Order: sequence, then structure tokens, then C-alpha cells
Amino acid sequence: MENKAILKEIHSEHIPIEKRQEIFTTAIINFTERLFSENEPIGFGNFASVYEDPENNICYKSVTRNKDHLFNNVEDEVDFLETLHEIDNTVKVPIPLFTIMKGGKQLLAMEKINGPTLGEILRDKKELPETYNSEFFWKNLKKFVEKMHNEYRIYHRDLREDNIMIEAETGKPVVIDFGAAVKLILTDENPYAREPGMEKIAPFFDDEAQIASLEREMQYHLTKDK
Repeated sequence: MENKAILKEIHSEHIPIEKRQEIFTTAIINFTERLFSENEPIGFGNFASVYEDPENNICYKSVTRNKDHLFNNVEDEVDFLETLHEIDNTVKVPIPLFTIMKGGKQLLAMEKINGPTLGEILRDKKELPETYNSEFFWKNLKKFVEKMHNEYRIYHRDLREDNIMIEAETGKPVVIDFGAAVKLILTDENPYAREPGMEKIAPFFDDEAQIASLEREMQYHLTKDK
């Protein structure tokens, strides 16, 4: 018999479904707290840290400093990931698995992407995957952003070098971290305007301008010693 874990939900009148959900939620929180205490984050920003569970090929995003609700909560972020997951098979976003929001804790579990961020390449922390093809990568990333804007009216607003990855197996661009993303409702809205309360926060990045800047930076980095 294969050594597989099997989760079977038991419907019992003795334990209400709300209680069972509370038990599972507490167990996952306890597991992730141990994981976080024993490991360094693989990524972090102003309001969240990301840890990996390599045994299960999962990443956990832990939002810890969003007390004023200036950025998206994990359930908002799942909405963006699910919407954008299927729009273009040449660009990926991580598949979300589940979220937990309890008290001040916010967790988003999602698939782990195998590959470096552009930031790790630019800082010489990781090797460029052999599958990377510059023309393929940037052409498809630009098409993805254009489609995201024009068809879905979604703006990422934080397309920094650490929020774009290269999938090692395929060379595909992977767009991560939709914590600052927004979906426009009105046609005349400025997607990069800061909402009230955000005056002390750095301005949002223009998606298309940021992609163009990163393409130039990567091109220079990869050819400077040749």
C-alpha cells in the first residue's frame, strides 16, 4: 500500500462542522508557526513574509503587518490569483490552495514555484535557468500585463524584480504577490492613485513602465561581462 495521507471528513452530530473547522484551522496555524520559527523566509516585503514547506511543495504567505488594511487581505489576493490563473498559458501565477484568517493572523497557502526571482538573478544570488529565453519571456509577460489591464481591468502595481519569477522547468514568467493589486470599477479611475491613509507609503509602480525597466536591467546584467 502506498504511503499516502488520506483525509476523510467524518460527519458526526457530536462535533458540529464549525468546531471541526476550528480544530483544523488551529492545527494548521500551530504547524505553520513551528515551520516559521524553524526556517528563514524565502521572501518578504513590508507587510508579509513567505515560507516554504518543501516536503509538501507548498508556500505559505503570512501577512503580519497590515493592521490598517491598506493592502489586500489573503482572500482578496486569492480572487486575483484565481481570475488570472487561466488567462494565458505562457505566463503563470501561483495556484492558491487555502486561506486562514483568524484574529490578527492571515495565511495564504499556494503552490511552490521552482525557480528564481529576477531580483535573485540581478543580485547574483541564483543562477539563470537554462530554459530562459529573453524574447519569449518579455514578449509574453508584456502580453499578459496588457490582457490583465484591458480585459480584466486588474493592475498589479508592484511588479518589482522580486515579484516576477522564472519557472525553471519551462522558462515561463511567473507573476507573484498581488497584495497591492486593484481591480478598476470606473473607466476614469487612476489605478496608481494611493487611497486615503496611504500618504506615507511609497507610490505604486506603473506596471508597463516597470516591465520595460526590468527588461533593460536584465539585458544589461546578462551582457555586461561579455
